[in-house]
Amino acid sequence: MRRMYLLAAAFVLGLSGAAEAEFADGLTAYKRYDFAAALEEWQPLADHGDQVTQFYLGEMYRQAQGVSYDMTEASRWYRKAAEQGHAEAQFQLAEMYESGYGLDPDPAQAVQWLTRAAEGGHAAAMQRLGNRYATGEGVNQDLVQAHLWLALAATRGGDVVGFLAGTDLRRLLDRMSPAEISKANRLVEQWQPRPAAPANAASVG
Repeated sequence: MRRMYLLAAAFVLGLSGAAEAEFADGLTAYKRYDFAAALEEWQPLADHGDQVTQFYLGEMYRQAQGVSYDMTEASRWYRKAAEQGHAEAQFQLAEMYESGYGLDPDPAQAVQWLTRAAEGGHAAAMQRLGNRYATGEGVNQDLVQAHLWLALAATRGGDVVGFLAGTDLRRLLDRMSPAEISKANRLVEQWQPRPAAPANAASVG
């Protein structure tokens, strides 16, 4: 499902006709586990700034798919995609800063990238960020912000993330005043995802 979303995103991001074909060929190869062929198609696109293929290269280095396992190289490609607004890459970068795999642990950077992913509409990042605000882990405790992000995650997160966020939100409500809940609900109604940064891929091909 996520792979098909990324394929659709590639077209939205403005790839030229030739680059669209290269991406599609790479995706076909990737889905049949021919990672060498996928890399051959995607490397030029990633080098020219396409955020979707940059994210995929990060995935390939993180999972040793057709390349040697290399978390440092994975973080490099994730960062390139993340800086262009790719929410899943931002989330992966946040996890790397949090865990210390591939990057030196840096809680501040983890929160920064987690926030950017959540602001871009990434449900798992929303849930994680909401819980951080609920506990004060890495941020100043703020129950209104916690409610905002958990409520958004609950409606956008599907069966797993949505269920977990909904459970977290119900626990949070017991700690909030009516005024705080009202303020949080207004923020939920007003919230809009941050537009992704323009991709560089429009000039590819």
